[in-house]
Amino acid sequence: MSKEISEKAARAERGDHAERAERPKGEKDHGKAEKGGQKEKGSAKSEKRDFSYTQNREVSWLRFDDRILDEAYDPEVPIFERLKFCEIVESNLDEWFMIRVGGLSDLASLKNQPKDNKSNMTPAEQLDAIFETLPPLIGRHERALAEVEAQLAEKGLVRVSPGDYTEADRAAVARHFDRRLAPIISPLIVDPRHPFPNLRNGRLFVACSLDGREETGLLGIIEVPATEARVVALPSSPKAWRYTLLEDVLETNLDQCFGDYVPKRSAVLRVTRNADIDPDGEGVEEEEDYRQHMKKVLKLRQRLQPVRLEIRGKLGKALEGLIADELSLEPRRIFRLERPIDLGYVYGLESHIPDHEHAACVFRPFEPQVSPMVDLSLPMRGQVEDHDVLLTYPYESMTPLLRLVREASADDACISIKITLYRVAKSSHLCESLIAAAEAGKDVTVLMELRARFD
Repeated sequence: MSKEISEKAARAERGDHAERAERPKGEKDHGKAEKGGQKEKGSAKSEKRDFSYTQNREVSWLRFDDRILDEAYDPEVPIFERLKFCEIVESNLDEWFMIRVGGLSDLASLKNQPKDNKSNMTPAEQLDAIFETLPPLIGRHERALAEVEAQLAEKGLVRVSPGDYTEADRAAVARHFDRRLAPIISPLIVDPRHPFPNLRNGRLFVACSLDGREETGLLGIIEVPATEARVVALPSSPKAWRYTLLEDVLETNLDQCFGDYVPKRSAVLRVTRNADIDPDGEGVEEEEDYRQHMKKVLKLRQRLQPVRLEIRGKLGKALEGLIADELSLEPRRIFRLERPIDLGYVYGLESHIPDHEHAACVFRPFEPQVSPMVDLSLPMRGQVEDHDVLLTYPYESMTPLLRLVREASADDACISIKITLYRVAKSSHLCESLIAAAEAGKDVTVLMELRARFD
């Protein structure tokens, strides 16, 4: 780890080294002695760099997220699209915490901290600026989500919290717990006989205080199963689709999870861990498959140093303090939220918007146009041999490209296909054509991204 941190420090300082290296060969370094280590009389001192024209990258990123959040407040944006912008801001912050805050936390532990060459701030100073800027942004984000959900409820898409369950809701939630959750959850009790569990990066946990016959104030923890759908349907009507979240179902049924122990206060937790690790610096064995190596690296991310704790609910100071101590987190890295944690579920809600409201809640579907540079009634090979074709995604249809590769995969005159792919769909017609070409004996070379840095 110390080697990795040193490499990060070297990268952070690289800008200053490059600046010195780019000085013309004959140019003198003002302020330094030309002979014998003595400063020459009359030599001008080096001017201090003016940092008023540049800004710190991390604080700039938070300002960028704040501008994205403006879209969630814009009444001209359809209401369901505003919900998506709330999710985008949250997912941006998740990735940013794992990589940028994680990396800065490593650098801040160094005795000699490198300074950012855009703002002249040390990693510790950057972290101070970050945690000063975050609370207003997070508060504004929570208010945006509350406003959007209230308007969506008027349109017939209603998230129901446990405190608002009807008798029919409670019966539906109990059935879902018995059938889907009870068989697969693994409740844990933290006490002197049971060590504190590993709270995996990005996973949701339900925690509660427990009272037993002889012991009180124990900590109970259950991981919310990632294999189950987050959205749980509740009794609804044609005019309104009602739902609750999986963690709320689990939290409502905690009295069924810990035997003789009685749950008291409860909360939903999520830990964000430092994921700023260099996969190429972890030592790939000579004969090891790189995909297998990356699997090891991604598993390692689940146990790295925590950089943030999010809490929705109240466990009490004693248990919240216990969790913070076990995770070695200072108070400013703990965020108490009123909204659901992890909004990734929102994209699956669109199909449940009542039909009579759907068109008003989303952007009108965009249909890419067919490029005027191609004629879809003719084979693509002859057209690209005749003239270059430039397609602009997403404004123009990619059908000509898909047809070109599909035709090439079955064309005896084609002996080789070389292509670079950024990201493709799970069921990709392009990949199907490339596989068909390879199976037909053609030389197919594909440079493809397996995973982005944040994935």
